[in-house]
Amino acid sequence: MSARVWPEGRIELRSTTGAELAGQLEGSEWDSWKVAAVADAGLRLLCAPEARHLTRTGQPSGWHRPYDRSDSTGLGRERKGGQMYDGSTVASCSCGWTVTAESQLGARAIAEQHRREAASGEPT
Repeated sequence: MSARVWPEGRIELRSTTGAELAGQLEGSEWDSWKVAAVADAGLRLLCAPEARHLTRTGQPSGWHRPYDRSDSTGLGRERKGGQMYDGSTVASCSCGWTVTAESQLGARAIAEQHRREAASGEPT
């Protein structure tokens, strides 16, 4: 995969299979970060479906006091001071898919499943 950008704003993207995408960047507010983001998005269009789905998982919600949250059920681990542990973690994808799992490991597993389904063409 390769990307080439000319000073006048022309951009050319090529995949290893020979597919090509060309365009013109308009306007004057382009910096190297914005150009790189456009090139990255274009290269994703030319690559394998699984590469179009970049997933990430966040951090567990962590310790909190039950009265700090209206949705608290009082379940989970407890430590001194009446704090409860909430392991729920969000997994998300560059395609817009998002889910909350009960644990960080659960979120990772669901994100992996999403990538597999995306690569096979199954609905997620």
